[in-house]
Amino acid sequence: IHNLGVFHETNYPQTKIIVYRVTEQNTVQFDGIIGAEQEPGVDSLRWVGSLHLDVPNIMGTGRRAQLNWERTRADAEKLQLAYTEPWILNYPVSGTIGFGREVVDGNYITRRLSLDFNWRVSSWNRLILAWEQTKNTLTYEGRATHFDWVDAQRQTLGLGFRLTPSDHLVNRIFGVYALYHVELSQRKNAIQEMNLRVLGRLPLYRQLRYTGRLAFSMYQNGDASKDPSLLRPIGGARSVRGYYEDQFRGTTTVAIQNDLAIGVGKNSRVFIFNDYGWLQRPENTLNMMGYGLGARVETNIGPIVFTLGKNDNLPWRNALIHIQLAGIDRLWIEN
Repeated sequence: IHNLGVFHETNYPQTKIIVYRVTEQNTVQFDGIIGAEQEPGVDSLRWVGSLHLDVPNIMGTGRRAQLNWERTRADAEKLQLAYTEPWILNYPVSGTIGFGREVVDGNYITRRLSLDFNWRVSSWNRLILAWEQTKNTLTYEGRATHFDWVDAQRQTLGLGFRLTPSDHLVNRIFGVYALYHVELSQRKNAIQEMNLRVLGRLPLYRQLRYTGRLAFSMYQNGDASKDPSLLRPIGGARSVRGYYEDQFRGTTTVAIQNDLAIGVGKNSRVFIFNDYGWLQRPENTLNMMGYGLGARVETNIGPIVFTLGKNDNLPWRNALIHIQLAGIDRLWIEN
């Protein structure tokens, strides 16, 4: 059962009798939100929304297949495909091959091919070895409006870890995800990338609790003025709420989310939030702050989070609604 890797947790107590305590995941998960938008002066409609398909246990073998599609506006689209093979060579190592395609502001298309190996050191701790190939291609609009940009391609090798322990007796949770990438190149100043995510939850009084999240990303040695794929996005549900999704991009981004929530029913809650962000761009830096309120609703397809957020330059009548699905935003929706 443990070797299949399709269960949330298995425990081996230090007794003469082995007792398994398992929580089975959904065999197939599908969720999505679809809408349509029409640009001014255009008769045709464009589909927008998010779709997630997850098959975590193909034919009872523990193999996994995932599909994520997201389009927040007409000129921005993300597609991710992934396949995971568990327990390679009878070791607690899983391998995931993935393909990603992202259209950014209609100016360029970034394609990524990745291969990740996760070594399950314990039930909650994993070491990560990752290889990635990135190819950035400018569109016709991008070439016409950004004369300094060029097509680019690179390969990187990464090493990281994921720590997700929890103590259910006191209802606490804490997790860390870190991954450091280095470009495979003969150049003296090879491109380096660092990604870090931290999640912590602290119970305060009865159903009242605090949740904090930190997201940090940084590039070094790359020339973002020529290769826009080096710029990391910030803004929206996964970073600073109260701003449009991926509203800004820079070489270094820092986002901090603070939630104060009270439980309503089983695993559902309402909360207020205050987010902070910092962005370093080639030309300047930018400070961000967003705030608002939201609700986490438990459904048959998993939790869904709705937030209504704004910033100081956005009046309440134009506040932004962010919707997060459990399938796509696992790193940002705690159990």
